[in-house]
Amino acid sequence: MDYSKSVSEQQIDDAVRRLINLIDSAELQGASLIDVGCGSGLHSLAALRQGVSKLVALDYDPLSVETTRSMLAKLWHVENYEVRRDDILSLAKPIDPADIVYSWGCSITPEICAAPCGTPPGLSDLAVCW
Repeated sequence: MDYSKSVSEQQIDDAVRRLINLIDSAELQGASLIDVGCGSGLHSLAALRQGVSKLVALDYDPLSVETTRSMLAKLWHVENYEVRRDDILSLAKPIDPADIVYSWGCSITPEICAAPCGTPPGLSDLAVCW
């Protein structure tokens, strides 16, 4: 089943609300964002709808990567994102520095979530983990 076909506007609106409860909407406008453990792509879509200018969505799980790709391809029509299968702790390909590193319900290490001073060099000045 293609999750992007069954997700409702209410679910997307809920994801937007959860996101702006963590990160002020003004901070998202024009920001670059890395979504670590993107899962279904719902929070990636929410970030794009809030004005993120560049998004990199990462997940180690190939099914999550395909689901996110499908979600964004169907529900977002600006090519300002990249979705890829990768491990944030041993990237196969470097990621450009981002303003925000975001992770919702993803098990990642304190090295990633220790913002602002402990964020790995080049990733972000702001890491938000939930």
